[in-house]
Amino acid sequence: MAQGRGYSAISSNGEAVQAFEMWKDAICKAPMPALPGEGGEYVLHSDACKYAVGAVASQKQQDEQTIFIAIWSRKLKSAEMQYPKYNRKLLVICGTVENWHRNLHCIRDSMVYTDLASLRHILTKPRLTA
Repeated sequence: MAQGRGYSAISSNGEAVQAFEMWKDAICKAPMPALPGEGGEYVLHSDACKYAVGAVASQKQQDEQTIFIAIWSRKLKSAEMQYPKYNRKLLVICGTVENWHRNLHCIRDSMVYTDLASLRHILTKPRLTA
């Protein structure tokens, strides 16, 4: 096969076909967002790093199966990158609720998961930072 600019020659032993089939399988098996059902518990997994924040919303069905509903993420502003870890973790929860407030206003049962245990006591803190 010919070698073009920026392309390497593909061997005729089926490497290209195999790579295409692997790519096609990965695309077809990727989780797709679903519409939330009636009465299931909503689950929000959130995380923050030094540069970005993000969350995934899912819902537990009656048969204990969990369906993926939505994903949200954003890059932190330069000032937000200086926040302590606790504030960045709280920022992702606040940002997610702000972003999905139209969908979350009618939820009764929900659970938020984060990897920072000290956020469990947020409602008992006498003073919070701005």
